Amino acid sequence: MKRFLPLLAVLVAGGCRGGMNEYAPPSDDRIGETLFVLSMPTGDSDPEGEVLSTGGLDRDAALDESERAQIDWLFRRFEGDAELGADQFAALAYLERFGARVVPEATIRSESPHTSVRMAAAYLLGNSGDRRVIPVLRSLFQDREPVVSKEAAAALVYLGEDDAAKPLIELLGSADPGIRLWAFLALVRAYETTFGYDPHPDFPEEARQAAIARWREWWLERTGRHEGAP
Repeated sequence: MKRFLPLLAVLVAGGCRGGMNEYAPPSDDRIGETLFVLSMPTGDSDPEGEVLSTGGLDRDAALDESERAQIDWLFRRFEGDAELGADQFAALAYLERFGARVVPEATIRSESPHTSVRMAAAYLLGNSGDRRVIPVLRSLFQDREPVVSKEAAAALVYLGEDDAAKPLIELLGSADPGIRLWAFLALVRAYETTFGYDPHPDFPEEARQAAIARWREWWLERTGRHEGAP
């Protein structure tokens, strides 16, 4: 599921509209993926880390100049107002391979003027698993663009910040089935429970609202809050 989520999250947050079928990630196009990688700046072929003499990988190794150039090129795929498509999916998937090593570069991009760059940075920071990025994600959580703040909320709950789950729970009631699915998967990824919720359009509305009510009650109990509290 982890490799599925970034593709779905970016597609939904990118403003796609329509039925559930529009929210499936694109088909596995190995030819297109290969061409994309070949178009990248020349650099290390092991973004996961530096190869050790023992054959293992140093996943904490500092980025070299060629890797920074690759990351810069990949983030540039998100600049401008173009709709998110295959190139952006491929770019995000490759950036994800850097793991926690991408954190410094993603932190810099969290202040980008480009909405999609900030959104990608929020996902990558959360996916790093490094709680030291929480202050940056808190800032993105307050972003003026809802697509960025939603992605930051998903990243925060994945890192254990339960207060950020509230907007995701409210999105379970969205009229857009794709948004419901995205919020649902973000919550399940973090908490591994559903409370009987189903984002599918055919799921009875009464049952959906009952499940959302259970999510809300769980959140109040988990955070020690009560209705009407600030």
